[in-house]
Amino acid sequence: MFVLPTIAIEGFGLVTAEALASGLPVMGTPVGATKEILKQDERLLFHNTSPDALAEGLEVFLKAPEIFKAMRSKCRNVAETQYSWGMVVKRIEQEFVKAIA
Repeated sequence: MFVLPTIAIEGFGLVTAEALASGLPVMGTPVGATKEILKQDERLLFHNTSPDALAEGLEVFLKAPEIFKAMRSKCRNVAETQYSWGMVVKRIEQEFVKAIA
């Protein structure tokens, strides 16, 4: 399990995508891109940035780590299909084509 307890927007959130790519389930606060990256499973997002919300989310993990362990391949797949460098280049090219048009 990787936990990103962000309280302020940090830009894209590359560390979240990298943790997913390693096959780790990631839990993060609903701030910035982390909210978008982790939208595939609501259990991965803390309710807010408060210490209580983080404690509640971690408690869910500690009570049933097998659920999160089962997410490993899904997490890796999300990173590969949504955030690989090939996908990033493709999206940037699409934006350039739109700008030129």
